[in-house]
Amino acid sequence: GQHSAGKIRVLGDIYASLLLKSIEHGWIPPTILMTFDAESQFLVAHNYSDIDLESNGLKFMVSQLQNHPQIDILGTRNKFAVYQKAMVNGIEVLLPDFSEQLPPIQWFIDIVHGRFSGFQCKWGGGTFGKTDVIVSLLVVISRNYPGVRTEDTQLTILAKYAGFIGDIFLDVISTNRTPSITDMTIEQPQKKAWIEQIYRWLASVQGLKLLYGEHNMKMFVNDGFPWFTLTNPTKFLKLLIASRKSSISSKIYQLKLIINAFYNYQTIKTCSKKKPDILQGSEAKAFW
Repeated sequence: GQHSAGKIRVLGDIYASLLLKSIEHGWIPPTILMTFDAESQFLVAHNYSDIDLESNGLKFMVSQLQNHPQIDILGTRNKFAVYQKAMVNGIEVLLPDFSEQLPPIQWFIDIVHGRFSGFQCKWGGGTFGKTDVIVSLLVVISRNYPGVRTEDTQLTILAKYAGFIGDIFLDVISTNRTPSITDMTIEQPQKKAWIEQIYRWLASVQGLKLLYGEHNMKMFVNDGFPWFTLTNPTKFLKLLIASRKSSISSKIYQLKLIINAFYNYQTIKTCSKKKPDILQGSEAKAFW
């Protein structure tokens, strides 16, 4: 995002310095730690149901962890949304507008995240876990990988192979800000902002592939063809229908969105492969 350049540095300052030193001096940290974005909202959305805008998803996540102590890290289901300015108690804020149409790739990710292999990443905008687990993983990332932009994806991979138990709680969504279809970047030449969002993510994923190997991460994040749409079509179609009222016109529109998403995704993926993020070393573009 706009201020991501200092994100990894801040993570290092907080986790590798402030928290660890405080613990060394006798501070007892909370049992559960969460990662979230400034605009994150946690709302209940039971599987195929609509989002309950008055719900307390944060409470649900904490309860889920407390009731299942074997889980080390618990992610929310991702929900992209275009944010709009609004006034709350005389203060201008940004709030998610769930009625605005999402860009095609972000729309597709929302449908399948947490439900199919290759889309099991625990997003940084809504991940909960045992404090010692979260701190240990983010300390390693912030100290050793200054060029990473998707520390949430890296955390998911490291957690798996460190032996931690993780899961995604499908009944709670965390909102994730995305540009609208018409938004453009501010730099010249201008580009579609939603495409640049996906490009940044894929360029970082390519860097993680070079670091860990595709075979070690494809269960969490797989930028290849989504074969589950063919091997498990019933489940996918049910989710597709649930994502929008199933009139004939909306079904045709959904089909167009899927085709558009696939075409754009392949184009962006090709570009990201040419210039993957360098995570370590003298050539790394440090995000601190």
